[in-house]
Amino acid sequence: MIRKTLKYKQAIAIAPDYPHQTQEELYEHLRGKSYFWDSKQGEWEFVNPEDSDPPSKTIRVRVMTGRDLIPHAVDAITDILEVDGFTLLDVSPVYPCRPPKANDGRVYLTFTQ
Repeated sequence: MIRKTLKYKQAIAIAPDYPHQTQEELYEHLRGKSYFWDSKQGEWEFVNPEDSDPPSKTIRVRVMTGRDLIPHAVDAITDILEVDGFTLLDVSPVYPCRPPKANDGRVYLTFTQ
């Protein structure tokens, strides 16, 4: 059942004739038409594609696993992306996860093409 939230009501106002079975189908349609939901303003905002920044050539990857596996995961991900022409720019410090996952950690990798 579709919940009649503010987001959904405004989406219907923008695309009243778009056939959909779920809210997400309608939202995906609007995103494809350059609309973005601004949760702070509580409204759908149209952004002209020509006003957008060019696509980024940076990839940020968050790795969450057991702390002892992090170096292996970083190496494996780096090897895969380097084959596709990406270069590892930065590896963040290992941040510990909160309990009950206290033995896990997360690290952020930054790649560029």
